[in-house]
Amino acid sequence: MNSRTGFAWVVVGAGVAGCAGGGHESTGTTSSEIVSCASSVVEGVDVSYYDATVDWPAVKASGRQFAIARVSDGTGFMDPQFSTNWSGIKAAGMVRGVYQFFRPEDDAVAQANIVISAVGSIGPGDLPPVLDVEVIDGQSSATIVAGMTAWVNQIQTKLGVKPMIYTSPGFWDGISGTSGLNDTWLWVANWGVSCPTLPSTWSSFS
Repeated sequence: MNSRTGFAWVVVGAGVAGCAGGGHESTGTTSSEIVSCASSVVEGVDVSYYDATVDWPAVKASGRQFAIARVSDGTGFMDPQFSTNWSGIKAAGMVRGVYQFFRPEDDAVAQANIVISAVGSIGPGDLPPVLDVEVIDGQSSATIVAGMTAWVNQIQTKLGVKPMIYTSPGFWDGISGTSGLNDTWLWVANWGVSCPTLPSTWSSFS
């Protein structure tokens, strides 16, 4: 999710789709995927230190209504721009969120605790924390799913909100045993489409 500068945020209940804007991951398709459309679109940005210093008033003036800032890459790299972005988004009058690049090889609870420590609490109007799931780091599906589940549970317990998972259909459907995460909010990575495909764990927007 590094340095994408725009995407469409489609909020229709339990599904959220990143549908318009450049991306870095290559996404495949599988026969289990479905396509779902939504009628309303809200534009925002996701940022990390790759974007250097962001002029948040200018982003707000461009019509973007929300922004999601990266807090870390696993436990090994703290994003040096997070604190500046986190406060800057709010100061600009935008809805803000936090995401963390998930490293399956790192302790999942320790990763969640980085998010919890960085934000303190999720305030009124803040988006739920996001787990960015894009790599397997040589780990088995069982290890990845156990880690994601532990992360989700820790965020819910400590921050009192249901978090989101960011992933692409092609990547997610290569992981087995994910059905237990189907009540977690989804931010699905699809680019250049008006109707995104969904990973198999999520059957529809509702």
